[in-house]
Formats: sequence, C-alpha cells, structure tokens
Amino acid sequence: MRNFGFATVALILFAANAQAVTVDFDGLVGFSGDSLDTDGFTFFGSPSGSFPNSLAVGVGVFGPSEVLVWVSQTTLSVSSTSGLDFALNSFDLGFGNTNIIDPTDESMEIIGFLSGGGTVSMKVLFPLAIQGSIIPVVFDNQWAGLSRVDIVFNDVGAFGGGLDNVDLTPVPLPAGIVLFLSALAGCLGLRIFRKPVSNSGF
Repeated sequence: MRNFGFATVALILFAANAQAVTVDFDGLVGFSGDSLDTDGFTFFGSPSGSFPNSLAVGVGVFGPSEVLVWVSQTTLSVSSTSGLDFALNSFDLGFGNTNIIDPTDESMEIIGFLSGGGTVSMKVLFPLAIQGSIIPVVFDNQWAGLSRVDIVFNDVGAFGGGLDNVDLTPVPLPAGIVLFLSALAGCLGLRIFRKPVSNSGF
C-alpha cells in the first residue's frame, strides 16, 4: 500500500508538470532487442519479415552520435511508457539503402495515432544524395494528443533506419483527474501514517 501511495504521488507530479523531453540514446550503445524503455518513452520494433525480434531495434554509433537503429521490414513504434498522451515535436531521422544495383529516391512514412481517434501522417523523402545521412524532421501542432507514433519503411530493400534527438512533450492529465489523484494520495497517506488505536480502555 505504501508503494502504491508513492507511485500515485509520482504520477501526480509527472502529470501536472509535464515538460518536453529529448531522447538522445546516449549511454545505450550495445542494446539490442524488440523494445527499449528510456526517458519515459518506449521504442518498440515489430518485424514483418524474417528478422528475429531480438534484433528488431538497437543502439549504435553514427558519426559523433549514439542513435537508435532498426532493421528494414520493421515498424518502429513510439509511445509513452506511462500511457499518457504526448506531442511529437521533432526528431533526427536516417535512412540506409543497400540497393546499389538500382538505387532510387526512397521515403519513410510517419503515422501518428490520435488518442481520440484518427491519424496524422507525413512522408519523409530521402533522395539518393542523402541516403545514409540523418536529417531533422519537424512536426506541427497536429502532432499532439498522440497515443502512438509508427515509422514505416516504404522500401523493403532498405538496410535500416536511424533515430536520434527525439523531442516529445507528455500531455498533462486534466486538472480534475490530478485533483482526484491528489485526494487519493492524501487518503493513502493518512491510512499509512495513522497510529493504531488501543482497545485496552486506558
């Protein structure tokens, strides 16, 4: 019960004071798996081809930076670890292509799932000249109130993608819910710290 009370207080503080977070993956080089939790957000890879889940996403070095990388035929999903809605402000995105026989301009699709229903989307073009590079991508205010963002390859022959400096803002809970959680935490605090009543009659 005490742990639950502390967790409730932590959620109140987080929900009422949500600020922009930049996920840069620093210090995570060597990670590989299907899901990475860091800085309050989850980055999950869903392979659709022959790649094993254990290699869906990883963290490697690209130039001077440590970046999240994921293999082609994998959709990369981003969501808040706490389950709160969030806004996507910007990130740096890279595209790798190994199709040297017939190199062409390529693209990646970014799809935002709104918590109230519906989606927003953006196509990011990677002309041949910048394939293998990381470019900044900036989002407008339509990319708020999101429950999840998917990044999808439009070319199954691509080598993989890279992601860095992901700037997100968790959406605070409505004031009414924060007040309710505050009252709940107060009740839990009274119950935890209330002294037992003696029944001895003295």
